[in-house]
Amino acid sequence: MHRCYPDDELIKVARTFLAGRLADMTTAASADAYTPSEVDTLWQTVKPA
Repeated sequence: MHRCYPDDELIKVARTFLAGRLADMTTAASADAYTPSEVDTLWQTVKPA
């Protein structure tokens, strides 16, 4: 993020980004690109704390 980006928007941007990544992983899993365990492993690396 740019240092001038408003702090009150950071959570909104982060949630949007994570939702997009989760949607990408769901698409990959449904296309048989990854096994369910591989998708779970990926999710564990990016899920919010």
